[in-house]
Order: sequence, then C-alpha cells, then structure tokens
Amino acid sequence: MRVQLRGEHVYLVGEVASEERRRHLTEVVHELAPELTVHNEVGVVECREPSTAEELD
Repeated sequence: MRVQLRGEHVYLVGEVASEERRRHLTEVVHELAPELTVHNEVGVVECREPSTAEELD
C-alpha cells in the first residue's frame, strides 16, 4: 500500500484482497483527516489457495 499526499488530496495506491478492505481504507483516512479529499486507486485482487501442490526440484 502506498499513500501519497498532494496538497489537500490523499492518493491510496496498491492492492487488497476484498472490496470491504478497499472501502475500509477510505473510511480510515476520512476519520484521520476529514478535511482531505481521498482518491482510492486501490485494486482488488482475487486470492485463492492453489488447486494443486507445487513441486520443487
């Protein structure tokens, strides 16, 4: 997760495992700095367990 502050704007950049976590990031920034505009550019990636075991040589 990367947080960039540009003037009165906060940019959140990175990846999380769910939409709920993405929304929570915005909520936390609003609670800590309500005067700033939040731009949540965080992507949601699907994280699943592998379907088969990986063999290492």
